Amino acid sequence: MISPGSIDLFSSSMTLNGRQQQYLHEADMKRLQGFYDCIFPSEPKPMLLRRVDVIKSVLYHGEHFQVENSDKVNCNIIRAKWLKVGFPLVIDPKEKFARSGTIQRILLTQHIMNGVKQHMVLFDVDWFSMHDEPYAYGHHVHMYHKNVCEPGPYSFIPIQRVLSKCALNMTDFSNISVNIVIPLPGQWAF
Repeated sequence: MISPGSIDLFSSSMTLNGRQQQYLHEADMKRLQGFYDCIFPSEPKPMLLRRVDVIKSVLYHGEHFQVENSDKVNCNIIRAKWLKVGFPLVIDPKEKFARSGTIQRILLTQHIMNGVKQHMVLFDVDWFSMHDEPYAYGHHVHMYHKNVCEPGPYSFIPIQRVLSKCALNMTDFSNISVNIVIPLPGQWAF
């Protein structure tokens, strides 16, 4: 398990653009609460606030992420170490497997822990469904089915857990349309 101290909740090396406050729907709150329960397993649990800021783009340690117009600049396809292959809700920092997905939203969440209000920048990600032969094109090139995994608490990921931004290409493999994901050069790649 990741201890709360190992996550930089909000970094001064981060620039957030286009903030818009929203209240999360019940289904999103349930997923988000599951995420918080995982990263903060100790008692007392942090109190999660329903109001979040939805962010249009974020610049973090020289890497730019955005949701809108992302197909032109590959700013919303990421690879991260977060899930195990079988999708159990386990956060394991030693996990060697990295998964790729598409950022659907960038959220600035708020919670209160020990009387102190804190923030966390999260990506809400649609993770690609792993292909049976994920490494058919090589070690760093991953192959995924075109469908995505069902959303759950694991859909949220702190920005600090991103390994790299990625390029996405669609192709046919064994007569099936698949996604090919390749890490882009950058500060965190590989």
